[in-house]
Amino acid sequence: VAGHNLLPHFLTGGLPAINASWGYFGEDLDEYDPVSEFRDAFAQDPRRPLQQAAERIGEGFDGRPPFLFVHALVPHHPWELLPTGQHYEPAIEPTPGATRIGWGPDGWLVQQAMQRHLLNVGYADHALGMILDELDAAGLFDEAMIVVVSDHGISIREDVENQRGLDEDSIGEIAAVPMLVK
Repeated sequence: VAGHNLLPHFLTGGLPAINASWGYFGEDLDEYDPVSEFRDAFAQDPRRPLQQAAERIGEGFDGRPPFLFVHALVPHHPWELLPTGQHYEPAIEPTPGATRIGWGPDGWLVQQAMQRHLLNVGYADHALGMILDELDAAGLFDEAMIVVVSDHGISIREDVENQRGLDEDSIGEIAAVPMLVK
């Protein structure tokens, strides 16, 4: 029920129907993995949910305030987006840090990872700007409540065993979750 009510319409196609009765609608639920389905849908193009959100603003809301929820996997591995949204192929495959949970001792690779990460953060910023511009163009910005929440961070430093491992040195990188409310 929550999936039907909270997920964007383009992600509800694989959910079991709940409108016929309150029984048997989850009988195949053991085989359904919404997290994997979400990741698979956007693994090829993490820009898609952000672009679709911007395109949907102002579409057929019949004068009622819309509820628009966007879950974007930006900036997540692999970091292959420029701030403009242009995709690039990294010179090293797989990109360092994308297939392991930690970072090795090679400072150059760690610095490259930080740069790739920051380029992806730039795209997240750009995409948020697109959505805000569309809200403004549709005349919805002034009255809209906008909440932007980030995910946890990771540690991008040499000789880190686990990017998400929390300790005194990494807590500021990992636990600080920005939240913006307008």
